[in-house]
Amino acid sequence: MELPEDVKRELKAFQDRIRRGLEEPVKWVDPWGIHLTLKFLGNIPAAKIPSIISALKEASRGLLPLKFSLGELGAFPDLRKPQVIWVGVEGEIQKLSLLQRNIESRLLSLGFPREEREFVPHLTLGRVRRGAGREVGGALQRALSDLLPPSISFVIEAVSLMKSTLTPQGAIYSRLGSVNARGEIWMSGRG
Repeated sequence: MELPEDVKRELKAFQDRIRRGLEEPVKWVDPWGIHLTLKFLGNIPAAKIPSIISALKEASRGLLPLKFSLGELGAFPDLRKPQVIWVGVEGEIQKLSLLQRNIESRLLSLGFPREEREFVPHLTLGRVRRGAGREVGGALQRALSDLLPPSISFVIEAVSLMKSTLTPQGAIYSRLGSVNARGEIWMSGRG
C-alpha cells in the first residue's frame, strides 16, 4: 500500500530526528519508497501480473479505503538487537488484517506460498548494518525515549503490485498495477 505524499514528508522528518544518534550503523530507507507491505512475492513472470491484479481486486472488495495513523516505533526482532527499525500503523487494523489474509488466500491459488510469519503492519524506516546490533540497540532505545512518531492520520485507497529494483543506494519501487476502492484497475503496461 503506497502512502500519501504528506505522510512520506512527515516520515522523512522523523527519520532525520532519529538519525542524529544513529548515523553510521543504519541504512535508512528512502522516505519516498516507504510503503506498507501486505505480501512479498519475489520474482514473478510478467505474464502473471494480470492474474495477480485480479486477485488483489477480489481480495480488496469492500475493504478499501482504510484509515490509519502512525503508531509506535519498534524493531525486528526486538529493540535490544535491532535489524529493522520501523514505525507501526494504527487505525483500521482488523480490516487491514482481513485484507492481508484475503490476499494470501487469493495468491495461494496462483501458486504463491502462504507467509509463515505473523503479519505485523509496519513501515520500515531503516535497516541496521551487519555487526552493529548491540550499540544500535542502546542508541535506539535512548532515541525512542525522547521521540514520538508524528501525529498524522491518513487514508489509503488502493492496493498496488510493486516492483523493486535493488541498487547500491537502496531499492527503487515502481508500480506495476493497482486496484482502488471503487474496484478500478490500473496497469502500467510493463513488467
